[in-house]
Amino acid sequence: LECAQYALSIKSNNKLMAVTHLGNCYQFAVDGIAETKGRERGQALAQIIPGFDPRERLVGLWTMTEMNEQGTLIFFT
Repeated sequence: LECAQYALSIKSNNKLMAVTHLGNCYQFAVDGIAETKGRERGQALAQIIPGFDPRERLVGLWTMTEMNEQGTLIFFT
């Protein structure tokens, strides 16, 4: 059983920032994600984000709007 881990209220012209367990950070446009209906499978991140390794696990997802409102993002590894 697969369940959604993130639910964001966003507009199609927004950008998202995704952070993985390996410390990689990817930025991508929402309009690059295909729309699906309730029971349909979504796209794999490797299909949406150039360079994304399918073995990576997502640990954080933010809209760029949130980042602009809240300030600087600092990573500790």
